Amino acid sequence: MIRPTRAPILRQTPPGPPVNPAERLKATIGRIMAAEAADGPWAAEGICLDLAGKWAERLRREGIPARLATVDPDQFGGSVLVDGKATRAGKFHAFVIVRPKGGPEIILDASVRQFFAGSASRRGVPEVFVGTAGEAAALFRRFRHALRLEVDGDARAGRYEPTSFADLVYGAGSQARARQVY
Repeated sequence: MIRPTRAPILRQTPPGPPVNPAERLKATIGRIMAAEAADGPWAAEGICLDLAGKWAERLRREGIPARLATVDPDQFGGSVLVDGKATRAGKFHAFVIVRPKGGPEIILDASVRQFFAGSASRRGVPEVFVGTAGEAAALFRRFRHALRLEVDGDARAGRYEPTSFADLVYGAGSQARARQVY
């Protein structure tokens, strides 16, 4: 008598979901973008508040404890390093944060490309940024030459210090007081 085995001979799918909270979140986001592309934009330049609200609501339906976060550096005297000097700067921005148990805070920014001028936003910059503030700084460092705060006429474009820029945009580090979480 041949006994049936519980282990499949060929595995057609990878074993289970990613274990790392950030990787699990990235997988969920990819699935949502693929499945619901017809349901309006899930990523775009500029409309950060609309996109952040849409993502926070959708992720909560998936059981992910997502929260809407905003940063308004103008209200708190925000500054960014430009050519090594602190320069007053500010731009309202909205994004999503997820704080997984036992892991670092994860930022989801569906309008991240607005911070990159020219072709950098189409080559190598993700449509939706998912990662820590440190990973955002690394992304900004990689495309430092294209960093901008204003979509049109940013005289300081390409001269921002990447970590300072990430702190300003996401209300992290020295700019933490500028962040509101809802």
